[in-house]
Formats: sequence, C-alpha cells, structure tokens
Amino acid sequence: MGSQKVAEKLFTDVLGNTPSVAGRAIAMIDLAGGWDAFVERIKIDLFGMSKDSKDKK
Repeated sequence: MGSQKVAEKLFTDVLGNTPSVAGRAIAMIDLAGGWDAFVERIKIDLFGMSKDSKDKK
C-alpha cells in the first residue's frame, strides 16, 4: 500500500498526471505482475539489462 502512494505521488507531482490517470496506471502495473516485474521490464527495455547480465560480465 505504501509503494502505491509513492507511485501515485510520482505520477501526479513529477509526471504531471491527474489522480485518475495515476490510479489507472498503478492498477495496470499491479495487474501486469506488480512493481518488481515493472522495474525488471524497464531495465530490459530501456537499459538492455537483465538478471543474467551480471553473470555474463
């Protein structure tokens, strides 16, 4: 619950979304596997990182 409040504050204050848009985004992230899955996907898509990338170096 605490992380959802932080995420809502991020979406509204930093990204400038309305509270209703922030709520929808948070609900979609929760439905898609939660914040751990979201962060892991961002690492892969934006930075080319994965859990296995540490082992390959």
